[in-house]
Amino acid sequence: VRLWDLAGNAVGAPFEGHSDSVLSVAFSPDGQTIVSSSDDSTERLWDLAGDAVGTPFEGHSNVVLSVAFSPDGQTIVSGSADGTVRLWPIWLSAEGWLPYTCDSLQGYLLAHSKIDEVVREARRTCERYAWP
Repeated sequence: VRLWDLAGNAVGAPFEGHSDSVLSVAFSPDGQTIVSSSDDSTERLWDLAGDAVGTPFEGHSNVVLSVAFSPDGQTIVSGSADGTVRLWPIWLSAEGWLPYTCDSLQGYLLAHSKIDEVVREARRTCERYAWP
């Protein structure tokens, strides 16, 4: 994967990590992350410096033909020659991970009347950082 400016000049070094041809790339809605798909049957996330973010997404049994971000940047969709489409939830940072986790906690709190100290502490964290 390579970044290019509008004049056709390469920006930085190539992004290396796939073991086969890259077939599709897309920018996240905020423009800070890139997703790529490959003949190696994986998808990868990259920062703008070309560093891999996390580990490859693995699950398709054939080449991954296309990838795209959801409008909120929290999910990737991929289409593969194995005949499947997959949704991949992603958490690029605490800003993405914490709200998702706190939403899950909120559902737990509604379903359970007995709450231990660990859940109380998680609730306090969510109230402080994720819930208005």
